[in-house]
Amino acid sequence: FWTRLARTSRYHKELDLLMHADDRMLADIGLTRFDVVSAAQESRGWYGRRDALRAAATRRDDAIGVARARRSRLPE
Repeated sequence: FWTRLARTSRYHKELDLLMHADDRMLADIGLTRFDVVSAAQESRGWYGRRDALRAAATRRDDAIGVARARRSRLPE
């Protein structure tokens, strides 16, 4: 229990740091503002930033795939 609590506390501190980083800093580590905001919105139940950011990146990639599929069906 205490290990989980410490890990969650550390995760929230790291997420707070990322929320205050500018877009260039996030790009240097391979993140977008959308990834960080999505991770912050879903922060309940996550035990580490890796889980939350991986889920946000997966959702972003899925959204990109949907947008590409819609564009491919548009008449030229």
